[in-house]
Amino acid sequence: MADIPQVSPYGSARALPSVQEMEQQIAAFKLLGILLPKEQRNQLKELEREHKRITGLVDSFYGLLGRRNWVFTGDLNLPEIEHIVDADDAESAEARLIGYYKEDGRIAFPLRRLHRFDAMRPRIDLLQKALAD
Repeated sequence: MADIPQVSPYGSARALPSVQEMEQQIAAFKLLGILLPKEQRNQLKELEREHKRITGLVDSFYGLLGRRNWVFTGDLNLPEIEHIVDADDAESAEARLIGYYKEDGRIAFPLRRLHRFDAMRPRIDLLQKALAD
């Protein structure tokens, strides 16, 4: 937890309390690692690698797209987002992200969830029209 990269203006995903808590739990399990069976130690190493990969992916996402007001959510497909943040610049990453949302009706479910918010209901038609363009 020593060197948390800063991704302006949002900071790092590693600065979030839930992520810090998970890092503390991983560190505690590592301390007890000698008591764990080898298979569990290997699972712990894999968990730590995956944790670092995901937090790095979130930081890369915001590094490229945060200033353009895009939001990383748990609904995103991680392998697809890896391809998006692999872009050379924010404009290319944004074009890839828009393409991602236009594929396979990916945006339909999140748009349906917006119906529960009174303030969003009048805007849903606008969102659907914008996506059709």
